[in-house]
Amino acid sequence: MRGSNTMFWTRGIPPYEWSKTAEDAQEGEGDVHATDLEGFREGTTFGTDGSGGCHSRDPVLRRCGYSAVTITAGGPKAIFGDCPGRHTVPRAELYALACVIRLSRQPAITVFVDPEWIVKSFYGDRRATLRGSNADLWSGLWRDLDARGGRGTVQILHINSRRPAWHASSRVIDPEGWMLNFLADAVASHAAKLYAVRKEGAQLFMHRRKRTPVV
Repeated sequence: MRGSNTMFWTRGIPPYEWSKTAEDAQEGEGDVHATDLEGFREGTTFGTDGSGGCHSRDPVLRRCGYSAVTITAGGPKAIFGDCPGRHTVPRAELYALACVIRLSRQPAITVFVDPEWIVKSFYGDRRATLRGSNADLWSGLWRDLDARGGRGTVQILHINSRRPAWHASSRVIDPEGWMLNFLADAVASHAAKLYAVRKEGAQLFMHRRKRTPVV
């Protein structure tokens, strides 16, 4: 829960009005914006990523963005937005994959993801994913996956997009996967900026947080 155990961490309970600036936008909507949605849906290979933005380490101020990118004959096509519910980077990364599975029209697709845990969970015990904190996202993902024909229609591959570019050019890692995730990382960072708490609001919140123990 965002901002849970506030009294323990701040040694005091701040008045509601002191945290309202940050808490008003607590839950994400799960919206989807696209540069070319129809073109995106025709893609066969995708890269996904999530970003926590400039306040990634702060559970109250953090606003996460996600992105998925594919490259077609017409160039890169991307979707982006914020994940539904709690703003955490793992949820943003998982929601990006869920959106690809829901929106894709191709009978067989490949998706490159940065987190290894997503690959392990996708090919692991489905029931285990429905017992965790992100069960709501997994439930929707499995429903959409079954609707398109099951696991056999989607291949999930891990790619470390933070590897240097020469690893891709020399094929130490998959060059297409590296490029797609590199682009998805950039778009996800842009999305996180769109939803970020305004600088003035964040500064006011931090000032009030520091004052809480001495009030």
